[in-house]
Amino acid sequence: MGPYGLLSHICRQIVHLFFRTLSGVKRQNRMLRSFPSRYRPAICLESVYNFGLGPYVALTALSTVVLKSILEGNEFHLAFIGAVAGGSSLLSPVVTWLERYVSNKTLVVFPCLAMTVLLWLTPLTQNSATTFVVLMSGLYLLQAAPRVAEMNMFQFVYPAELRSLAVGWLKSIAGVCALVITLIAYTWFSRFPNYYWIVFCLVGFILLLAAIAYAFIPVRYPERRVHDDDSNLWKEIRHNLSIILRDRRFVWFQTGFAVAGFANHMSLIFVAEILQEKVLAQGATLATLADFFRTYGGGYLDITEQKINVIIVGLIIAVIPSVLEFTTAPLWGRWMTTKNPIESRLVVVLMQLVGFICFAIGGMTLNLIWFLIGISICSVAVAGGLINWLTGSLYFAPVQYVSLYNSTNLTLTGIRGLIAPLVGGYLLSDQGLHLEHNIFWVGAGLLLIASLILGSQIIYDRGRGIQ
Repeated sequence: MGPYGLLSHICRQIVHLFFRTLSGVKRQNRMLRSFPSRYRPAICLESVYNFGLGPYVALTALSTVVLKSILEGNEFHLAFIGAVAGGSSLLSPVVTWLERYVSNKTLVVFPCLAMTVLLWLTPLTQNSATTFVVLMSGLYLLQAAPRVAEMNMFQFVYPAELRSLAVGWLKSIAGVCALVITLIAYTWFSRFPNYYWIVFCLVGFILLLAAIAYAFIPVRYPERRVHDDDSNLWKEIRHNLSIILRDRRFVWFQTGFAVAGFANHMSLIFVAEILQEKVLAQGATLATLADFFRTYGGGYLDITEQKINVIIVGLIIAVIPSVLEFTTAPLWGRWMTTKNPIESRLVVVLMQLVGFICFAIGGMTLNLIWFLIGISICSVAVAGGLINWLTGSLYFAPVQYVSLYNSTNLTLTGIRGLIAPLVGGYLLSDQGLHLEHNIFWVGAGLLLIASLILGSQIIYDRGRGIQ
């Protein structure tokens, strides 16, 4: 057994042990056996990579907690870190250009190693919100390369009929690990806030192991495109743009995708704002639950309205999404195996439309139940949307332009991720339109437009026998 086989065997045992510990069953063994033997080393090694990727993804929410509640950052810090995180995908064309000279595996491994070093530097950010923002911004900028390269690798590692299944499996692993590290971190921050950096250093160590595992994934790349020695980045961008615009089906799909994505980036980030400042502040939920605990707690439960507020917001914003996203991702993966990405995205958009309507009704009635229903529907939709986002471009991309199509997808994501939250903030602010919960009606309207765009493309394709 060579080094690849040995490391693959170790990773497979780690995967089996992890899920048997969580679920008490060996069902996941049958899941891995659904992959032909030639693909099992890759799926096992990439599973270990997602063990490290999940905790890193969880840092997006955890960094906001540290910045606001521990380092006492201000609105500028939050706005800056949010803009960098949302706009980091705009670096995707640069990654596509680099992919001409280095392998996709390299574009995953080496940035992850650099991200590990930055995570180990978090002890230097104590008592300085600005230093923390600078460090986290560096992380978000570096993550653009692994994000694009990992999407490209799916094309080279797994066949088309197993791709959605593999992504669903891998992202469920990442979701489990993200949930675990989130719960551990919140507990740790509440007890030892001054030592928040220990969690970040721990995630850095896990990410290091993930990068090592990814480096051993066996992969065969197609021949690289021959490039002109006189070409430069801007010339390459213009050339790539002409290629994308000639693919009208891809442009049609991305138009519907962009409208729906803009609605999500514009509205979902403000669920916590509406929930806390309107539903909980103006409704009777907090007082009712506080009276309940005072009456039936027997004097042993010191539950105040402030603690109830934290519990409810944390449940709706963090816990429910994490649980539903990782539990439904494998189901989405199996279902999407038999569907094209246009049909899959339409289902996701319609589910999000229902969820947004629930949020709007909850804001109107100040009823918490509507928010619980809405976040549950949206969380399930997000799980499917992530798989569709990761694999949808591969459906349209010729093999020699896989990186180009994926980077185009990510670039559009970065544009709306940078602009849409600012538009949403204007719609909510006192200096803007001050829409409050009505922002979800605006989002629902955009999702309806997106569903019409995607639905019309499905009808057009079927009328011409395109599957």
